[in-house]
Amino acid sequence: SAHIEYNGGIYNKYAINNAVLAGLDYFFHSKDYRNTLNLKVLYKYIMANNPHTPMQFTGVWGCQDLFGIPGVRFSGFVDVWCERLSDGWSHTVVLSEPQLWYNFGTEHFNLGGEVELSYNFAGMVGFHCLPCLGMKWVF
Repeated sequence: SAHIEYNGGIYNKYAINNAVLAGLDYFFHSKDYRNTLNLKVLYKYIMANNPHTPMQFTGVWGCQDLFGIPGVRFSGFVDVWCERLSDGWSHTVVLSEPQLWYNFGTEHFNLGGEVELSYNFAGMVGFHCLPCLGMKWVF
């Protein structure tokens, strides 16, 4: 399928460059749609430093009842792209947010969290791991 996306905003007091992405998305799934995988190849136009960032690769996954345990969901995404730095050098950026959630049988209430794994993202140089616990209500 076709995919169009906009990214921008503020992250950890760091302004994320506005970007527009467009490209192709291929969707894989199990017969019952409980396990899914989307793979995307996107042209990325970062308004602050284009044309040095032409591509982004993205994977998005979801696995329901992980390891056969009812109510356990593993989901997340990984993005990989290159950005041009102000000194003229380019660097690779990786951002991933795997999530693990447990549904308490109410169909809506979940406890769990995510771990943001990043490399050269949002002004942070090198690898960073930022865990987060959470509750969510699924509408």
